[in-house]
Order: sequence, then structure tokens, then C-alpha cells
Amino acid sequence: MQHRTIESGGPLRRDGFIRFGLVFAFLLACCITSRANHQEIDLPSAIQLALIQNRNLIQSELAVASARYGIQGAKSQFAYRVVPDGSAFASDGLETFAAGLKVARLFRTGTDIGLGGGYVRIQDGDATSERASIRLQMTQPLFRNAGPLINQEPVVQAEQAWLTARRSLERQKSSLILEVVRTYETLIQLQSQIEFDRRFFNRTDNLYRLTLARERQGRATRVDTLRVKLQRGQASSRLLNNREQSRSLFLDFADLLGFPPRTTFELTAPPLVEWAVPTSNEAFAVACSNRLELAQARQDHADASRGIRIARHQFLPTLSLVARVEPFGEGDTLDETLAFDRTTWSVGIRGNTDLVNARHRSTVQRRVIDQESALQQVEIVEDAVRRDVEQAMLAFQRSRRELDIAKSNLELAGSRVFLARRYFARGREDSFSVSDAEDAFVEAQRDMLFARAEASFNGYRMLHAMGTLIDFPEDLKQRGDNTP
Repeated sequence: MQHRTIESGGPLRRDGFIRFGLVFAFLLACCITSRANHQEIDLPSAIQLALIQNRNLIQSELAVASARYGIQGAKSQFAYRVVPDGSAFASDGLETFAAGLKVARLFRTGTDIGLGGGYVRIQDGDATSERASIRLQMTQPLFRNAGPLINQEPVVQAEQAWLTARRSLERQKSSLILEVVRTYETLIQLQSQIEFDRRFFNRTDNLYRLTLARERQGRATRVDTLRVKLQRGQASSRLLNNREQSRSLFLDFADLLGFPPRTTFELTAPPLVEWAVPTSNEAFAVACSNRLELAQARQDHADASRGIRIARHQFLPTLSLVARVEPFGEGDTLDETLAFDRTTWSVGIRGNTDLVNARHRSTVQRRVIDQESALQQVEIVEDAVRRDVEQAMLAFQRSRRELDIAKSNLELAGSRVFLARRYFARGREDSFSVSDAEDAFVEAQRDMLFARAEASFNGYRMLHAMGTLIDFPEDLKQRGDNTP
């Protein structure tokens, strides 16, 4: 018999190594992909991931950043302005050239101060004249447009819009946490229910086989067999339905956390929220200090009150004081032009006013109505917050009582099933007693799981109602008027 040896450097062995390497790389890539699409997670981690990766939250954060730039844009009116100026003109026998640069700034009082220099050259035929000047000018509004109330209003509005966007973002975070908790607890409930349903289906299947065998022996009727068979079919349908609900809810859960739809999760049942429940008045006081929609309503009322003052300020006449000092030099030579040996100055008042002011009167009336509407909104929000706190407290206390009752009922139902199965195995009970006990046990399991999920969720709901589910920035909870 001939033996064919393969040399270590032969092409067949090299091909084998290449194939092995490709298979190993493929399996490693599949393993990495599988681990990337599978997440082991608990409730605190799920909340943190949602706050970081939720796409709707990221979009709201971009809106806050945009509002922040709005403040910078509003404040830019008080920044220094550098304004170059120049012109050139030529006609039959006349040429003119002018250039200048001005630095100016508007202050919050309405004062506008500018300092600039200019150069003008005029050539008329053979005659040439030059002029250089330095001009300092101040414009000060006296009545209507004077003061920070008027001039700083665009900045105040931009800052209030930024606060509103931030409050909306923080409220969205709190609502997102509550939604994550609800979804997480429902998934835990469904997973436990699926496991119970699977065990229940196995028990009813065994019961069906036993009842069928006893029917053949004449120890059970056809009605007994059909009843157990129906119960087994219902258990199978319930198991399939819960599995489908679980898969569908996992898709929503992945979206909440910002993961791809095909991501799978391994969840850990969280502990119940344990804390001393405050009294109704204490909880409402905490909510009044932390609920951002109440702070927003108060801000809107403060804005409406400031709008009345601004509208009434518009009744004042539009007058401005203008003062100017301009040293200059003029001549045919550069030395004469830059001598600045002459100075002109001027002081004047300019302005106008509408003696009827019909438009401003209607504006004031609208602002008064807006203020009253904003005050009503504050009271509406306060009532809504108190109602929300009361309802959350009632739901929290009720769910804890129902959980204790559900646990006790589950123990009783379990004992009943145990005894019914034992008596049936000994022939002391028929299959009707076992199936009834099994139905009651399944119902008690469902009630207990639902009560467990509700008790956990209502603990977080109570924190959400008091505005303490997350720690809001203090400047978002301020109550005072933010007028300048």
C-alpha cells in the first residue's frame, strides 16, 4: 500500500490553513455581532442608556443648543461694531474719494457711542483739497427707547426661550424615565408570565394525556377529556400571544434606549421603590418647588407683566439727545490735513411722537388680557399638579395593598392546585376540580405579576408627580420675576 505524504509547505496544507482562517474569522465576526446585538441590562442601566441614546431626547438637546445660540445673537447688539466706509466718485472735471472707519457700541441704557476717523480728497480740475477728521458721537434716547427695560428685551426674550427649551428637555427626560420603567416592568411581567404559561401548558398537556388514558379505561368521560383539551388549547394560545406581545414590546424598548430594532435584552427584575410616603400637603409642597411646568407658568406670567410695562412705555415720546465733537484738518498738503487744528461740535434733540397712540392703546389692552390669562394658567397648573400628586399617592398606596393581596391569593391558589392534583391522582377528584384549580392559579399568577409591575411603576410615578424623579437644575425652578 502506498502512502502519500504531504509536505509541510505544500499547497494543500496552505489551502487548509486559509480555509480554517476564513472560517475562524467568520465565526469570530458572528460572535462579536451577536454580543453587540445582545445586552444584559438592569433598570438603572436602561434609564442611563435612554438618557444618553434616545433619539427624540437628542433632538430636543439640539433645540436647546439652538436656543442658546439665540441668546448670543441677541447679545450681539451690545457688542462692538467696526464699520468701514468709503466712496469714489468721478464726473466731468471733478473727482471725489472718501474713506473712513468707525468703532461703535450700543449700551443697555440705549446709549450709542461711536468713534471714527475719515479722509476726504476732492480734485476739481487742477485744484485739490484734502480733509481728515476724527468724530466722536453719542446718541442717548430720553423717553421711549431709554433704559434696560426696552433695550434689553430681545436678550430677555432669548434667555426665557432658552429656559423654556431646557425645561421642556428636563420634563421630557422625566417622562422618558417613566416610560422606560413602564416598558421594563411590563417586559419583566411578560417574561415571567411566559414562563408560567409554559409550565401551565406542560401541566395541562400531562393532565390531558392522563384524562385521555382514563377515558379509554372507562374511568373518565368524554366531557372530561374535551374540557381538559380546551384548557390546553387556551394555554397554548395564551403562551403564543404573550410571546408575540413580548417581542413587540422589546422593539419599543430598543427604540427607547436608542438601540437597533433587532437588539435582544436580558433583563433583571428590579427591586421595589421603598421610601416613606409623605403627607398630601408635604408632597404638594415638594411638587410646587420642583415641577417645571409650574415654574414655566410662573415665568409666562412674569413675561406678561413685563409686557404690560413695555407697552405702557411706548406712550412716551420718541426723543433722542445727539452730541458730536469732530476735530479735523483741511488743506492742500498732508501736514495741513493731519494738523487737526480746527474743531466743530454740536448738540441737538430730535424725535417725534403720535398724540393719538391708538395702536399702543390696543397693545396695552391685549397685554393686560395676556397677563390675566397667564395668571389663570398658573392656577390651572397648580390644580393639575395637586391632582396629579393626589392620584399618584392613591395609586402608590393601592398598588402596594393589591400586591400583598395578590401574593396571598397566589399562595392559596398554589395550595389548591397541589391538593387538587393529589386528589385527582388518587381518584378522589375528577378533572373538573383540577382544571378549575389550574384556571384559578393562572389567574392568581397573572394578578400577582400585574400587581408587582404596578407597584414598581407607581413608586416611580409618585417621584415623577413630585418632580423629584431626576434632579432638575435650580435655575429652572426659580419663581421670581426675571425682568432686568
